[in-house]
Amino acid sequence: MQADRRNIFRQVGQHVYQILIELEENHLGRARRALLADQQSAAYEMLANSIAFVEGGRDDVLFLEQYVLLGNYLRDQDRFETFDGLFLEFFRDIVPTGGDKR
Repeated sequence: MQADRRNIFRQVGQHVYQILIELEENHLGRARRALLADQQSAAYEMLANSIAFVEGGRDDVLFLEQYVLLGNYLRDQDRFETFDGLFLEFFRDIVPTGGDKR
């Protein structure tokens, strides 16, 4: 059990996360908003993030399943700057510029 501790912790965290999300979406969310408006919305937004339920805020398996992971090293081909440049180039090709009005 100790050897599989991370996997067990991940599964329990995901199960608790799913229960809270279902309760919030189906029952508690409407009642909470009716009674308290949006006074505590920041706390509920924090609990709506699955990272809150991982050990130490870091779980590589969860990150790989739920998020886009980009490289950190200068020689990584999947760095943020590379994707940022590709998106800018893509949008420049698609979005017409306002300077040419004929």
